[in-house]
Order: sequence, then structure tokens, then C-alpha cells
Amino acid sequence: MLLTNTLLLGVGELAIVDGQLTLKPPRSGAQYILTKSSKTEIIKSMESKSFWIKVVVIGTGIVGATLLCGILYRAIKKHREQRDRQQFIQDVRQLRLQAERRREEEANNETENTCIVCLANPREIVLLDCGHLCLCADCVTQLPEPMLCPICRQSVERYVTTYRP
Repeated sequence: MLLTNTLLLGVGELAIVDGQLTLKPPRSGAQYILTKSSKTEIIKSMESKSFWIKVVVIGTGIVGATLLCGILYRAIKKHREQRDRQQFIQDVRQLRLQAERRREEEANNETENTCIVCLANPREIVLLDCGHLCLCADCVTQLPEPMLCPICRQSVERYVTTYRP
């Protein structure tokens, strides 16, 4: 119950129902207010409520942004680790291929640089007139007379020792 001559503040929609003036909730869905407080007091209370709502919204936004940054950081870190792992595997494969090529070249060089008769000593003798470098000093003395080049079967006039580093 209200005392006579009590001031009331109402926020809503005025309508005449059965010849009487009534205050209804607004059709727009806005808040319906009926209070003894003044207009400035209501505005201040609404502003304080809106301040705390803003604080909660900003705080939630900051927490959300922090979580998003953490998730992105982990995803980027994982992607970099995978990329580094793949690069490491590619590097290992390339090193393995290079080592295999070196071994093949060394094997080819060993067979290319060994005497074609004994296959043990390095090639040291150049046969002239054909110019083949194919024999070691031990095997050149074992060639039968007349001396023929073991590669092209051309007659050997003379032979010269060489040094190959």
C-alpha cells in the first residue's frame, strides 16, 4: 500500500482499459518499471549494472583471447616441429644418398685404378704406342713376348712408368 500523494515513476505503456488509465509493460519488450525512486536514481542503478556487465564482458573477452592465443601457439609450435622433423628426415636421406654415391665412386675408382691383370696393385705403366694405362709394374714383366696390350691387342713398342696421386 502506498500513502496518499506518494510520487511514483512508471516506465511502460499507458493504455485506457474500461475507462481507466493503466500502465502496461511495453510492447517492444523493454523493461517495465514502477518505483518510488526518481529518474536519476534509476539511471544511476542501471549504469552501475551496465558497468559490471561491461567488466564481465571485457574480462570474458580477455580470457577468450588468451585461450585462443595459447591454442594458436600450440598449433604453430606443433606445425613447426613436424616441419623440422620432415626436414631432418630429408637431410638424413640426402646424406645417405651422398654417402652411397661416394662409396660407389670409390668402388669405381678402385676398380678403375687397379691393374687389369692382377686386380690388386694400382696401375703404374703406360703402354706405348697405344697409350693405355692398364698394368702394374709386376704384371708388365709377366707379359709374353711379343708384348701385346691386354686391352687393344696392339703391339707394345715400349712402356713408361707413371705416378698417379
